[in-house]
Amino acid sequence: MRLMYREALLRPEWRGLYPGLRAAVWLPADDVAAYVRGHLDVLEGEPAAREFRVLSDVHFEFRGEGSRRLSGVLTRAADSAALTPAS
Repeated sequence: MRLMYREALLRPEWRGLYPGLRAAVWLPADDVAAYVRGHLDVLEGEPAAREFRVLSDVHFEFRGEGSRRLSGVLTRAADSAALTPAS
């Protein structure tokens, strides 16, 4: 089965950092990112722009491709393309 959108799974050992988010359950990554962004906004105040990924590769696992929504936000695929040196 090929997923048409990205999913994220919170690793159980990090559940304490994300109250209200179920660990070890695959969820749409954009929904998880929105939840985590809201959580950070409450804790830290709403920033003008974040300079880091909202979902850490250490805290979350990912599967699938793309996004369910077109948002203009860089994707991890776009990140790797931006890091590839021009010939």
